[in-house]
Amino acid sequence: MKFLVFACLLQLSIAMPWFNFRTSSAPTTTTAAPFPKPEFCGKYECPEYETEQLRGYELRTYRPSVWASAKVPSLDTEYWENKDDSIVAYMKLFNYIRGANDRNITVARTVPVVYSHEKDEVWMNFMIPANMSDNPPQPTDTDVQIYRADSDQYYVRSFTTWVPGSWVSENRFIYQFEQLKADLDRDGQSYTIDPMFFTAVYNGPTTFLHRHNEVWIMKQ
Repeated sequence: MKFLVFACLLQLSIAMPWFNFRTSSAPTTTTAAPFPKPEFCGKYECPEYETEQLRGYELRTYRPSVWASAKVPSLDTEYWENKDDSIVAYMKLFNYIRGANDRNITVARTVPVVYSHEKDEVWMNFMIPANMSDNPPQPTDTDVQIYRADSDQYYVRSFTTWVPGSWVSENRFIYQFEQLKADLDRDGQSYTIDPMFFTAVYNGPTTFLHRHNEVWIMKQ
């Protein structure tokens, strides 16, 4: 099964998902200063934010954005997806950006792929490019949904891995998630994982060194 995941992901050499996606339905329009794109976004468009560096993590203020989302069919434990089943959600989103939408058009790749983790379900999310955000193509697959994320603040912990997550048995995000919570508690920060927290992956399966990953927890 892990070979199947790798083979399917290899077709799209970007990463495998932040915001409380299932909230706003109004068009997202914003005027802000130019965004200095981080190096870890590579050649792809990524979400815009301002950041404040703290002790072992940062506080990011994200600008509004639009996302295509698909639910991962099953969980391993509360809050955490079954990695093998993630391919189901991934292929639904991949098909959407390859033309399974009401305009039959290709949507440009973006990073990261963001997972929104709720207690009983996990969703995978691809960001819609900014030039399509006011009127994004609508999915033809009813399992793919379009959501608008309002501006919000998140505590973010970044970390590096060396091989794709599908190649190893353990979920390396769990330790980083717990470490971020410990750092926030140490510093007396107010935060919440209700209704969800987020993980993000920026690199595709053909990248083996310096893979950039993140955990995001909402500021309360």
